[in-house]
Amino acid sequence: MGFDIYGLDPVIHDGMVKPEMSDKEFKDIADSEDPVKKKRVEEYFNEMEKYESANIGFYFRNNVWWWRPLAMIIEESCKDLLTKKQVEGLHMNDGVKYPKELALEIARRLDEMVEAGMINQYVKPAQHELNTTADTFRNRKGTEGMLSKLGIKSIEDESEKYPFNMNNMKNFIRFLKECGGFEIW
Repeated sequence: MGFDIYGLDPVIHDGMVKPEMSDKEFKDIADSEDPVKKKRVEEYFNEMEKYESANIGFYFRNNVWWWRPLAMIIEESCKDLLTKKQVEGLHMNDGVKYPKELALEIARRLDEMVEAGMINQYVKPAQHELNTTADTFRNRKGTEGMLSKLGIKSIEDESEKYPFNMNNMKNFIRFLKECGGFEIW
């Protein structure tokens, strides 16, 4: 469960070339017990990790718990920039696109908020709203145990249910500056 955010036209550094593996090749070797084929898959994922690390605008990921506070901060601080579809898209995995100019403006606003020490004025209300919604869901008839089956434990401290980390925010800002626009899946 998470959000995969892909750059639409990312900055590619150091003349790097994205590692490739066709779906057919992956399917052919993914379930194989052949050590040579397993090694090929492992090498591919290691190469992709290096590529993504070097090209920060290519891909950003967060699980649902880490993404939601960040999405709500974006929604609140950039609501005058976002269409209704883009606001909704922050909370869905349906491929809504955000053009380069918008990504850069979101990055600029988030950067300003970080520099001014204003992030907490957005974080705490976002965490509270998310946790109130989660608690309402948790208490609905028929949902008993559903969240625990997903590995979600009941935590009393709101900040731990939907955590926020400044490094995660800064990594997302870096992504925005180099993604050339983005889409959320």
